Amino acid sequence: MNVLEKILKEIENESKLAHEEMRRCARGNPLQFDEAKGYARAMEYVVDAIRSRMDEREVFKFDFNRVKSFDCQCGRHYVNTYDGGWIPVDERLPEEGEKILYDMQLVTLEDGEVCLGVYRNQENEWWTRRQQGEEWYTNKHDVVAWQPLPEPIY
Repeated sequence: MNVLEKILKEIENESKLAHEEMRRCARGNPLQFDEAKGYARAMEYVVDAIRSRMDEREVFKFDFNRVKSFDCQCGRHYVNTYDGGWIPVDERLPEEGEKILYDMQLVTLEDGEVCLGVYRNQENEWWTRRQQGEEWYTNKHDVVAWQPLPEPIY
């Protein structure tokens, strides 16, 4: 049960008590009836307002055993729960870095080799260099997944 549901339950209980008080006042204390009636109506309004907001909100429920990755609502965080931090390129590509040069990524090539690579956003292409047999970065390899390099320890 989320917080909004707990609050709603408490207010519904208070609304029930307010209606009981209103009925009691109607029978035995007509001077307090208007006050009790106003309080009961206010509780109804609050319950309706909370219910309408609960219907509007988006609920994100994740089965982390089956989901690969997702972006949060605010769009500033990315959570990858699949394959040890690897992000499939068909799900998401690196964003442009703030560095003058390109941000280096760890990439997995189509044949399974892991190497360093750079995604060039303006050209929409990966530049990679295999660990064995290549001196220069090229754009001839197919990248299937990537992950950011960890921050330096110092």
